[in-house]
Amino acid sequence: MYLSLLVVLLFVGCTPVSNQDEIHTQKFGQDSIKNTNKTPFGKFEPKNSTKYSKKSEVLNVANNMIQKKEIYRGGCWDYINEVFNRASRKGGKKITIYKSKPSGKYANISMFKPGDWLYFINLSYHNIQHSAIFVRWVDYKKKIALTISYPGENKKKPGRYRKYKLSKVYNIIRYVKY
Repeated sequence: MYLSLLVVLLFVGCTPVSNQDEIHTQKFGQDSIKNTNKTPFGKFEPKNSTKYSKKSEVLNVANNMIQKKEIYRGGCWDYINEVFNRASRKGGKKITIYKSKPSGKYANISMFKPGDWLYFINLSYHNIQHSAIFVRWVDYKKKIALTISYPGENKKKPGRYRKYKLSKVYNIIRYVKY
């Protein structure tokens, strides 16, 4: 039973530790956005960032879920799938833009658009698989982006804005309107 749970947790790429926030905030200068849950803009205005697209239905749905502090049962994949399902109810669908394997070949970062669902290797925590929604670049040259991420694992925490290094993205799913 416990071995099966561990395998599932590693598969979805979410960390089963109580101090996950500390782990993520120690990497890539996370303290600068730690309390910016109010809006994708927050008070955070990094150099080399792109503008957040208010037209993205996915980002609007995810931001509303964060504002409402919605807790969704499941891991990062389940949360993002729910965001995409809710966005799709407004007349759209998911399409796969890029597909590879966790071991590589990795997507070119120029492919990412705000609202894309990215599957990537989480370099800030034991190189495990993780899913997040791309919001904007924080540092394009260093491949560091602001994302919407979900901790999962019964942590009873809502989705949040987090920075991740996105040099090992192996799957991109995009919401498109009909």
